[in-house]
Amino acid sequence: MANKVAITKIMDGPRNVVVHVFLESDGSGELSKQIILDPAQDLDPAKEALPTFTVEKIKYSLHGFAAKVEFDYLLTETPLWVLTEENESSVCFEKAGGLKDRSNVLDGTGKLLLTTVGFTAVGDMGSVVFYLRKD
Repeated sequence: MANKVAITKIMDGPRNVVVHVFLESDGSGELSKQIILDPAQDLDPAKEALPTFTVEKIKYSLHGFAAKVEFDYLLTETPLWVLTEENESSVCFEKAGGLKDRSNVLDGTGKLLLTTVGFTAVGDMGSVVFYLRKD
């Protein structure tokens, strides 16, 4: 059996995309750099595999684990935010212009990734909603 990762696009408009992610552990271990959104495959119409997104808001509720959100970059990590354990929260970055993918255009793929910490017990679960702007 594998951990459950259900990713649903709630909205995919010309300038914004909203994605809901549900996670449930089967006890088999952590998620490492789980692709949440790939601009080259998950958008309509598809975009190039380049830094494409700015995170405007994240809503989340995690039970039993924490998570790190980052953008994919071939040379180094581009950490974005930490989603804390046992917390229901909403963080909004819109007043600051959002958190833009800072990956280098030559090496960044534009993918939004999630890595868990402590996602090891059966029944650990959580939900995350990402509000993203297409750049």
